[in-house]
Amino acid sequence: MNFVESIIEFFVEAWTVVKDFFKWIINWFFEQMLNAVAYVMESIPAPSFMSNGSLGDTIDPDILWLCGQAGVGEALLILSGAIVFYILRRVLTLGIW
Repeated sequence: MNFVESIIEFFVEAWTVVKDFFKWIINWFFEQMLNAVAYVMESIPAPSFMSNGSLGDTIDPDILWLCGQAGVGEALLILSGAIVFYILRRVLTLGIW
């Protein structure tokens, strides 16, 4: 191996190290941001109407009956399935499709 090839190999390895370092920094920063968001979310106390019972206790029974007859639960189930499919499709195809 001559001198020029060793210099090129050194710079290729140095570039790889710098690239890996910046990937690590970005991942570390993202992890710290998510930890901060999780800490803030955990520090927010639950509202009093949520801790005394369920959310269904605060909604009028007539509205609950109407939502049941209109199929709001089934509609939300179909919508959440579509959202999960969309997110999984984006993740599995790396956002291409």
